[in-house]
Amino acid sequence: MFFYHSKFEEKFSETIKAVFPILLIVLALCFTITPIPPSILVTFLIGAVLLILGMLLFNVGVESSMTPIGERVGSIMTRSKNVLIMVLISFVMGMVITISEPDLQVLAQQVPSIPNMTLILAVAVGVGIFLVMSILRMLFSIPLAYLLLIFYGIVFALTLFVPADFLAIAFDSGGVASGPMTATFLLPFAMGACEALGGNIITDAFGIVSMVAMTPLITIQSMGLIYRIKEYKLQKETLVTTPEVVFTAEDMEIIEL
Repeated sequence: MFFYHSKFEEKFSETIKAVFPILLIVLALCFTITPIPPSILVTFLIGAVLLILGMLLFNVGVESSMTPIGERVGSIMTRSKNVLIMVLISFVMGMVITISEPDLQVLAQQVPSIPNMTLILAVAVGVGIFLVMSILRMLFSIPLAYLLLIFYGIVFALTLFVPADFLAIAFDSGGVASGPMTATFLLPFAMGACEALGGNIITDAFGIVSMVAMTPLITIQSMGLIYRIKEYKLQKETLVTTPEVVFTAEDMEIIEL
């Protein structure tokens, strides 16, 4: 009981520090340069209270359950020394955690040009693949810098070919994919796996969030590239199937009349 009481106090303090400055700024703006009706102000204050309560419960739940479970799963998984099991569990974990990421859910609802589930699944599959690569990186002691240089080179190469709409969405998705669920589950997951493998936590386990944040930059831009290729093929087929119109002398006379 004392454990949960101390956790509530700690997380309540963190939540207030995160929300209260923004709340003060908004209230200052509402009473100075951007006045709003009292009904909207009351709605905002009620929403702020619910936000603090929700963040408090979320942070306590994550700290008490997701973090230790992630570390234990990663540790037990790698002790099996079965690469296939490690790959399968890492991919599934990456997908499930990303789908449950609240920030990604919000972003998907704000992008009208891409169906919500398409965007979420594209990011989730990408995170699953890159989580597998992160675990294999620890297993085979591959330096993180090499992977970042290779994949960021791919990211910036794709920016030359994708439509502007997909480019903007991709870079915003990179931020939301590495939200609270990722940091509180996947990072302990990688730390547990690293400890079981006998690696260096600082150089091997850390860096997984950078890989996850890079994932949507590749997956969303790849979607944009596929969309551009399909659009080009459709335009080409339309030009081929459109019959050529030939005007005769009689047609020209009718047009002149």
